[in-house]
Amino acid sequence: MIEVTNEEEKFNINDILKSVFISLQKEPDCNHCQLVYAMDKTVPKMFKGDVKTIEEYLVKVFYFILKINKQSEILVEIHGPKEFVYVDDIIFTMKNITVTEEDMDTLQKMVEYESNVLDAKLNAYSRTTLTIRLPFIISKLGGRRHYRLPSKSLLQKNVLIMATSQNITLSITKMFKYFPYNVDMSMQIFDESVCDLSQYDLLVVEDKLMSETLAKACQSVQQTKNLKCVILGKMENTDIKPSFTVSDSLYQPITQESIFELIISVFADQYDSEQFLEDKEKEAEVTSLTQNNFQNNELKTEKFVVKPLKTDTFQSILEDKKNKYTVVLDTKLGKKNAKKLRLNYDDELENFFDMFDGSDLYFRQIVNEKSLHKIKEFCIDLEKYSKIIGAESMLKFTEVISLMFVYKKTDTLPIYPGRYHIELKKLFKEMERYFS
Repeated sequence: MIEVTNEEEKFNINDILKSVFISLQKEPDCNHCQLVYAMDKTVPKMFKGDVKTIEEYLVKVFYFILKINKQSEILVEIHGPKEFVYVDDIIFTMKNITVTEEDMDTLQKMVEYESNVLDAKLNAYSRTTLTIRLPFIISKLGGRRHYRLPSKSLLQKNVLIMATSQNITLSITKMFKYFPYNVDMSMQIFDESVCDLSQYDLLVVEDKLMSETLAKACQSVQQTKNLKCVILGKMENTDIKPSFTVSDSLYQPITQESIFELIISVFADQYDSEQFLEDKEKEAEVTSLTQNNFQNNELKTEKFVVKPLKTDTFQSILEDKKNKYTVVLDTKLGKKNAKKLRLNYDDELENFFDMFDGSDLYFRQIVNEKSLHKIKEFCIDLEKYSKIIGAESMLKFTEVISLMFVYKKTDTLPIYPGRYHIELKKLFKEMERYFS
């Protein structure tokens, strides 16, 4: 999420992978083909290093490979060592591609600067396989489980995946098995006489494969069992409207964190038990945290935009928000949110600090660059983690930014990096006061 200019900034590898994917999809030479990530369970989540150069390096390499290959998708397998000591190689492997010696010479020259800075190595062991070895510095030593679900009740569920792409199916399967889930892969056309949906807790089905027959079968099972249905893609791409059947959507690029957040989202009602259901109506804003915010990039972008009231103008809404007093850090609310998500509140405060320390410089940079997409993505993450810890004034700040996108007032953004710096300092001061 946070770009850097030094070598000790903490970052989430999933954020880099998403950013690389989005950057490539914008390139006319690459939009015929997309990357599919398949992450090993040995790949840690948090690292520290030169994010900007890492991202630029991966974009250049993947751009070149996508440009010279004509497939509709390319699988990128991402491996890490079993024991990540401190500095170890993350290996990115692309198979079933076409790459000649001349291509390799051209590519080596394209990434010469980044390769030297990062000590990265490119190897083509054959004309169909390319490997990147990229040294990563782990952020926190000793952690073997990099994604911890908030309750044991979320582990070892049964999943059925229905997708047209073998690469995507294998990728999702590998990432579900991390938790560990039992995963089956079904035929593309649903046959109720062959496939018994009642044995599954979760169905992940590609949008184009969601038929009336499958929808009715899901609804029938849901009358007696808590079967969750997730659309792989967009609901509007289906021919039916089984809105009460579908629990969530899953968008590309899919990473290990995407699957982690999806599980928390769709099974929230199970681990929050009766208290969760009781509070659902009373605290719609808080419960939306588990149902709406733990989703991947594309869906988050849609959720970020706030619907304006038709009778109000941008300026009047803005003034109204400014005039309302908002507490900087509501620890009582934050503890309540953390409890609902089965998280440790103190740990979440520390995670927020690690993630957003120095982010005021990054926010100023992307505003100066007028990178509206990055500003949206930054505010999505800021909103999500602010909700968890009860950072009320920071939430108000993200609401103001979202209004600028709604009313097309982004030309006023340059005055807000200074305000964000002040808000961040106030929040960190309250966090320090809490720990003292």
